[in-house]
Amino acid sequence: SVLRAAGAGRHAPVGVLVERSPDMVVALLAVLKAGAPYLPLEPTYPADRLAFMLEDSGARLVLGRPRLLTELGLDADVRVIDVGEPAVTVPAPPQSPLRPDDLAYVIYTSGSTGRPKGVMVPHRGLVNFVLDIARTLELSGEDVLCTVTTMAFDASVLELFVPLSRGARLVVVDRETASDGTELADVLSSSAA
Repeated sequence: SVLRAAGAGRHAPVGVLVERSPDMVVALLAVLKAGAPYLPLEPTYPADRLAFMLEDSGARLVLGRPRLLTELGLDADVRVIDVGEPAVTVPAPPQSPLRPDDLAYVIYTSGSTGRPKGVMVPHRGLVNFVLDIARTLELSGEDVLCTVTTMAFDASVLELFVPLSRGARLVVVDRETASDGTELADVLSSSAA
């Protein structure tokens, strides 16, 4: 209700600016629950790229860590809600049911051929993809999946939502650990227990 009261909704993307951590999962699910598409903002990206994505997408609300916005020097005209602060119950506008063609997320291309382009993914595509991969992998509540991919890359959808859709355990691996083969192997080994 905090996000909806702040303006999140079907046609209002919400930026998510957090490091790879459990907060990232909470933030993405909160935006989807609010009925808004999420816009993944990778904290390691240059500030000018993030500013472009915010402006191009029309996002005027960011769920994340305010210090990241400050550290990046982003002077965007957006409201920041701290994902680490306890939510306060506020009256929110009623939420109309989502439709299959409503946006689930907006993800930007690398921009290797020029300016990055926003790719709009509807709930229909997200659900079909997640259910198909979950069925193919035959995941269950007994399984564990480690997520190592940045949320700004489409593969993160598989790593995040497939295990959650099947009740499997999700282990979020921070960027530094994911970059170190030995540390990653240790996390994989200890997560299998």
